[in-house]
Amino acid sequence: MHRNRIGIAACNDLCELIYSNPILSFLNIADNRIGNEGFKRIAPALTADSALVVLNLANNDLDGNALMDGMLKYLRTGRNLLELNLSSNRFGD
Repeated sequence: MHRNRIGIAACNDLCELIYSNPILSFLNIADNRIGNEGFKRIAPALTADSALVVLNLANNDLDGNALMDGMLKYLRTGRNLLELNLSSNRFGD
């Protein structure tokens, strides 16, 4: 889904896809500019049960605070994740 300009509705669908697909291991949604609101829609699917091994969220206009709120839970419990790309976002300090 790289560079497809997905919107909020697609983020809702992605959340359902991640929840319901126990074999989805690679998800590249880089360069979509989903922003914090889009990430908030996807974040609930990032649980310890997720099969994701690679997650690419590069260049999505994500802010560090909103991203870390949703991501920290997953990083603490996600046992399968081997690669996480958060480059070209607006983290700041």
